[in-house]
Amino acid sequence: MERALYARSRRRSLSALNNAADMELNDIVFETNGKLVVHKIKSSNADLSEGGCLVNECRKILAQNSSLCYRIC
Repeated sequence: MERALYARSRRRSLSALNNAADMELNDIVFETNGKLVVHKIKSSNADLSEGGCLVNECRKILAQNSSLCYRIC
């Protein structure tokens, strides 16, 4: 169950980041209760897990859009 929640949270995170970047929004703060997702995105370690490519995409979007912020609420 926890693995499925983590997978959904990764997909939602990537979708939200993509939408904000596509709309060229500024000063956006994304808040989530998915502590593991935020930890993985903010970590500099390679994510070799099954959904690591989603985490890497999130990192790339955040790196390219300095006005976007991701944190735990």
